Formats: sequence, C-alpha cells, structure tokens
Amino acid sequence: MPAIDGVVSLSAFSSWSDVFVDSMGLPEPFAAARAPAQVETWVREGDAHLVVAEGSFLRPWEDVEYTEVVLGFLGRHFGR
Repeated sequence: MPAIDGVVSLSAFSSWSDVFVDSMGLPEPFAAARAPAQVETWVREGDAHLVVAEGSFLRPWEDVEYTEVVLGFLGRHFGR
C-alpha cells in the first residue's frame, strides 16, 4: 500500500523540464518523464501569481471555479 494516495500541487512549475532543465541545469533527456493517467492539469487564464481568485487567498472555498476543479479531481480519483 502506498504511503501517499494523492497530491494536489498548487502553483507548480508548468513542466518537469522547467524544473530540471531551466532551474537545475540537467540535460533535456534526463528531465523527460511520463505522468500516470490520473494526473490532471488545470491552468487558470491570466497573469495573476496565485491560482485562487484575487481576494480568496485566505478563503479559497469562495472561489467557485477553483473549488469545482479541486473537488472534482478528488471526487474522480478518491470518491468512494
């Protein structure tokens, strides 16, 4: 049984190559990786630094779009 059942990562790098090639200087072939089928990506349009809507940082549940994305992911993969 795995020690971790799932991860929700907010404001992560856009790709592994961004992390390993650009930030750590590793060659591109070492940075390429295949994500499992259950991995999902959501990109919020705009140029804001935070993934939650402005004014919702301390109350992310008030951001309807954000809440639907996160709870939808959890329901699809961990709903029993």
